[in-house]
Amino acid sequence: MQGIVIDNMKFRRIITALFLSVVLGIMLGINAFADDEDFIPRTTAPAFDDSIYSANFFALYVTSMPNCTTYAYGRAWEILGHEPDLCHGSSVHWFPNDGVSSNPNDCYERGDEPQLGAIACWDLGSYGHVAVVESIDGDTVTISESDSVRQIYWHTRTCNINDMGSGFQGYIYLLEKPPEPVFAEVTTAAVLPVETTSITTTVVTTTVTAVAAETTAATIEITESTNTESENIDPMPVVRVMFLIIIAAVVVVRGVPAIIKCCLPGSRRSEYDE
Repeated sequence: MQGIVIDNMKFRRIITALFLSVVLGIMLGINAFADDEDFIPRTTAPAFDDSIYSANFFALYVTSMPNCTTYAYGRAWEILGHEPDLCHGSSVHWFPNDGVSSNPNDCYERGDEPQLGAIACWDLGSYGHVAVVESIDGDTVTISESDSVRQIYWHTRTCNINDMGSGFQGYIYLLEKPPEPVFAEVTTAAVLPVETTSITTTVVTTTVTAVAAETTAATIEITESTNTESENIDPMPVVRVMFLIIIAAVVVVRGVPAIIKCCLPGSRRSEYDE
């Protein structure tokens, strides 16, 4: 009976190793460095009772969908997870953020290259047009939009990146991080040469003071740069990688020897071996 007990222990070890291997495979299948705010494209029309679209600023004070600004404002809200700081005027004013309804809190970057979640802007007619980039595939971009002129509540269409049509202004990048703050450099006044011998001590003291000020300024600049770099480090990827290493080590130490012992000839013991 002792041999049967030993085989059962080996069997449990094998099961444990296989379980840990499955867990490890699942963890490796997840991108350890993935952003927690991965973009999710919209592939269906928003619900009529979705307050982000039916009760946002434009829906309440301008008009409800179908309307390009009402939809784009709601979609931006959905992407960001909070109300966007976009221009409250007609869509023709969104890209330059000008006019009487410009938003002073609009700090989004602009450009002519498409990005996921970016707002595409056109200067068409009296009011312009806006849409949202949902996907990018080579030289084509898929946008979602609402159109009051053609009375289209919601739809998607594909455009050529190199030919976005007449009046195209560019993109407003909702998901692009704002630029890092720039710290002002500390400067010291130059020490004027003194020809008289009676105040030589003062000149030396001033020079030493200026050198000390420059050293302090350099120390402050290095400290601020180090602190800024430290704040930008995301600890989560490191924790995830360490966790994967621990799981892999457990699988190797516990599971592999058990499988080898079980598979080698003569490793199984029988109750008749005694």
